[in-house]
Amino acid sequence: MNIELEIKKQISDFSFEKCSRVEKLLIEWDIIHSRDNISLTLIYLDTYLISIKFFGISRTKICNLWLNELFIKDVSDYGWENVKYYISDEGTDSVEFYCSDVELVSIEKWK
Repeated sequence: MNIELEIKKQISDFSFEKCSRVEKLLIEWDIIHSRDNISLTLIYLDTYLISIKFFGISRTKICNLWLNELFIKDVSDYGWENVKYYISDEGTDSVEFYCSDVELVSIEKWK
C-alpha cells in the first residue's frame, strides 16, 4: 500500500515533510498474532491529525518525536521474511524501524 497516496485522497496537497511532529505514539504487543505494532498520530500543518498503524515492527529506534520528514520505503523486493517497509525520519534518523504492513487508520481535523 502506498500510504501517501491513500492520504492524498483526502488531503490533496499532502506531503510527509509537512508533518511537524508526532502527537501520539503507541507501541503495542499483539498477543493473537505475536507481533509488535506501532500506532503513530502525526500533526499535519497544524490542521489535521493523521493516524497510521505499522504492523510487525522490528529493528526499532525512536530517539525523538519531532520529525524532519517521515519516509516510508517499500523494501518487499529485498526478500526479507515478514518485512515490507522501512520507516525513517529523513535527515535526523531519530525514528527508524521495519514493518510487515502499514494501514491508514484515520484523518481528523485538529483544533
